[in-house]
Order: sequence, then C-alpha cells, then structure tokens
Amino acid sequence: MVLFMHELLSIQSLLKFYIILHMIYIISYIQTKNIMTMVK
Repeated sequence: MVLFMHELLSIQSLLKFYIILHMIYIISYIQTKNIMTMVK
C-alpha cells in the first residue's frame, strides 16, 4: 500500500514537471513568434 502511494506521488510529480516544462515551452514559443512579427 505504501509503495502504491509512493508510485502515485512520483507519477503526480512527473506530471507536474511535464506540465511546467510544456508551459515554459509554449510561453517561449509565443514570445519568439511575437518578436519575429515585431521585427518585420
């Protein structure tokens, strides 16, 4: 049971990490696009 809980926690933390990385990627992508349009 404890092991199962630990697995759940690790999966949840991995998911959070993945979501944060994804958000950073999207934000940087949008900023890059904005800079490109401003330069033109």
